[in-house]
Amino acid sequence: STLVDAGREEIAGCSEEPLGTPLTWDDVACVMFTSGSTGRPKGILSSHRNLVSTLTAQTYATFGPGETFLQCSPVSWDAFSLEFWGALLHGGTTVLQPGQRPEPALIAELSRR
Repeated sequence: STLVDAGREEIAGCSEEPLGTPLTWDDVACVMFTSGSTGRPKGILSSHRNLVSTLTAQTYATFGPGETFLQCSPVSWDAFSLEFWGALLHGGTTVLQPGQRPEPALIAELSRR
């Protein structure tokens, strides 16, 4: 698509030099949104340490080169991190569901494929 091609061109034009901004494990890696127990949406700042722990300290999912994960959570939800980064950081495959909302019929079709 034109948008993807434009993005590739923009990235290709970026310098490969380090940004010069030192990061620590406690710096913010992403903002996730949750309603928690209150029912009111709020942004949660997740550190690099927390994100890496989510991907390496859990025992309920297997990540590896032979694994494929379907990313169907909204990008602002905490489950996105596991679906997206879990497979990619361990040499697996992440299949992205297009759109901004989970679509049950599309999820079922992508899962079959």
